[in-house]
Amino acid sequence: MTESLEVRIENTVRAREVADARKLIRRFLREEKNRFPAVLKSCEWFRRLGLFREAYLLVAPKSWNLTRLAESPERTEPLLWAAYFLDLQGASLYAQKILDRIPLTTLPSLAVAGTIRMSNRSFGEAIDAFEAYFRKTAGDADKLESYAHKMHRISLADSYAGLGRFPDAHRELDSVIPGPDDRFLRGILHQARGEYFALASRPLESLRELDAALTFFPTTERTVDFAFLQKWRGWALSILGKKAEASSAFSEALAVLGKPDHRPEMILDCLYWMDRAGIPRAGEKNLLGAYPGLAPAFVQRTGIRAEGWVGSPEATIRISVERDEWTSRGTHRIGVPLEIALLAYVRRADHLGISVERLKPLLWPDEVASFIQLDARIAKLLQRLREEYEVDLAVESGRIRMTEELARLVTAEFLPKAAPWSFLLPGREFEMAEFAEYYGLGRTVCFKFLGRALEAGWITKRATGKKTLFRVRA
Repeated sequence: MTESLEVRIENTVRAREVADARKLIRRFLREEKNRFPAVLKSCEWFRRLGLFREAYLLVAPKSWNLTRLAESPERTEPLLWAAYFLDLQGASLYAQKILDRIPLTTLPSLAVAGTIRMSNRSFGEAIDAFEAYFRKTAGDADKLESYAHKMHRISLADSYAGLGRFPDAHRELDSVIPGPDDRFLRGILHQARGEYFALASRPLESLRELDAALTFFPTTERTVDFAFLQKWRGWALSILGKKAEASSAFSEALAVLGKPDHRPEMILDCLYWMDRAGIPRAGEKNLLGAYPGLAPAFVQRTGIRAEGWVGSPEATIRISVERDEWTSRGTHRIGVPLEIALLAYVRRADHLGISVERLKPLLWPDEVASFIQLDARIAKLLQRLREEYEVDLAVESGRIRMTEELARLVTAEFLPKAAPWSFLLPGREFEMAEFAEYYGLGRTVCFKFLGRALEAGWITKRATGKKTLFRVRA
């Protein structure tokens, strides 16, 4: 009997034969005439292969008119899946903006919304989406038995655990019944219980579940699931005071999570738990607050102070995107050009590097419709840095990094929100000429910036004879 095309694709995906799988998926789409159910099935295969960009290209809508797309579920669904694959690529700011602007009424929309919210640590919103999903599927026997439905149930449990609602989390896990051939799912359930026990500071129960999970996962593959398991083993062992074993488990997790095709949040979360365990890695605690594009909920959960500098105070180039100013060899400038903002984000990402996909919403927050075309714009910014500033950034495995030599020359500030320029020290009184001289501004431009500062409430002004004095609010 001839093997069906879908079975052949499934086998090549499981074997991670990427080139063959890609060819077969393209053939499948041609035979199915790119019908949307076939597109979604192909996207799932691409997702499992880690080919998120290719999946995104399949579902990205031709029109990004959100008002029109919201007219019916059929028009909304492609946009939701585009949001899902934007999130997987690291463009989470785009993905969440899409979710904020369209109605979530269908089963796919609720499942996608819950997944995106959970991945960005917005656990309350994730719970709302998943609970609405399960209310809609109550009594649907086919849905209840599907693998996707069971994984959504585990995602709801994870969201409860993220808020410390451990009884609710365990209740949801207990409702997931693996089928006779669901060996991997059994491993995931043990791992999830181990994670929840670790979060609840119940290390012995955690280790029991995590060790059980190991027996269900392939012994030769170092997957993300294996890395998560080792992270929680490290935390549980640290609670028991077994620092050497904990350090070894954390190191195994980092070896997997540090690969460029994984979201930076994965390795940053591991670094957070290492720090909690008293096994910090030198110089990396700062990354938890400094790394660009992190969801606010992620930073809030860590409790790390999200302000400071990455780099040496002796650096000749100092950049603050949030203050919209920068300094080069002692010359102060207001207004950070896009190429200098890119340089600041790369510096803040430090040795982890930052992907082109994550940079896009940071540099062009309102241009999700141009997501693919923004590749060319970033290439131009990199070219400008080379030609105008003699700054050459390395692009390796999809991430942009600085060389060690360049990193010594650049320092970048990170702040939770926009802030006044560094000249505006609290209580300082000054004339316009002082401000203009400090930043090298002409009179007209100086008026514009001081007007902006007055509107923002950063400064006040008063007239004394022929002089106008500005005063920085304390």
